Amino acid sequence: MLGTFLKKQILLRVRNRQEIIVLLIMPFVLISILGFALGNLLNRGEIDLNAKLAVVHHGDEEEDLAKIKKETAEWQMPAEQQRAMEEALRAMAPLSLLKKEVFPPLESEGLLKVEYISGDEAEKRKKDFAAILEIPEHFTYDLLHYFLFEEGEKPKLSLTVREGNEISSQMIEDILLQVEKQYAIFRAIGKTGGEGAPLQLTDAPMEGSFETVSKSEPIDAFTYYTAGMGVMFALYIASNMASYALREKRSNVFHRIMLADVKRGAYLFGIFASGAMLAFIQIMILFGLSFFVYKVKWPDLASFFLVSAFLSLAVGSISVLLTSVNYKLNSENASNLFSSIIVSIFAFLGGSYFPVSQISETLQNLGSYTPNGAAFSGYLKILQGYGISEISPSLLALGIFTAIIFCIGIFLFPGRRNEA
Repeated sequence: MLGTFLKKQILLRVRNRQEIIVLLIMPFVLISILGFALGNLLNRGEIDLNAKLAVVHHGDEEEDLAKIKKETAEWQMPAEQQRAMEEALRAMAPLSLLKKEVFPPLESEGLLKVEYISGDEAEKRKKDFAAILEIPEHFTYDLLHYFLFEEGEKPKLSLTVREGNEISSQMIEDILLQVEKQYAIFRAIGKTGGEGAPLQLTDAPMEGSFETVSKSEPIDAFTYYTAGMGVMFALYIASNMASYALREKRSNVFHRIMLADVKRGAYLFGIFASGAMLAFIQIMILFGLSFFVYKVKWPDLASFFLVSAFLSLAVGSISVLLTSVNYKLNSENASNLFSSIIVSIFAFLGGSYFPVSQISETLQNLGSYTPNGAAFSGYLKILQGYGISEISPSLLALGIFTAIIFCIGIFLFPGRRNEA
């Protein structure tokens, strides 16, 4: 039964190319944007730019998304594929991508301060900003339409740079340039149906590093963000697993499994094993490709595989917990909350965006108890050349987390009388 369950989960993911884009391509998007933007300017974390950027949006992104979704709905895809398409479109919406994924880590680092203002206010306060980014009306629709249908001209943003802020302006230009390159890759993937897409994101030199607290070699920006984005995006597997499980319940697949005399514990263990396996596969693919794209090398492969396995088990336990809560509430609220808010909080505390120790030692200690934070700490120690004894605290934290969350998930899973 377990083998069949695992095979089904793999096939579901392979057939869902939009999900592959979000879970595999998006980490590379963020690694490239953060790595190049910070790598070209950071000098061992000692530069404090605090560049001020004004963003003027002349349209309504939600209206643009609704319009493009209406057009894709005419393709008459299966409901699940249509839902995945809508999720992928929302993930690629440019304004949301900038506001939720690109700008926050730079603002948290103190490198960038972003204000969203009107066109009139921008004209009055133009001397207050290093640059003003104007997003034309219907830009989101035009960009996604150009990406999906290959019709018309590629829409353009307007960036006005103020003289006298060359370094700050250059950083902002680098960020937008990297975003533009990632959309070019998305378009190439769309042309090939997700297969045979180029992996080399850019040929610019990799510079910049984070200062470490030991005498070991410093970790460059790309290595740091490869590990940081890897542990963060592994968590999204859990919410996806829980959402799929609830859809199985609503389509009576779960009830047919129960009629086949499969115990609830066995079903939840299948969720646990599937979540862990898919997370491990995602981690291996991401870090494997990072070796070729960013030249990220692991000095101790055995320790790397060990940390990856423990992180994957933690993701499996979260999958069980979210599945149980979804079943109990008969909604996807738990998995949606986890993917939209909790993952971002975990990523912040765990240091995926920047070394949180620069802000507070308390936050750093809190982050070490999150699954991504514990795994991230272990990865960084491996990359710095430490051995198995130094990463054992991370493994212990991941093991305890997995056991506790798995037990809570088993306890919360509703019995037959409580099924809706």
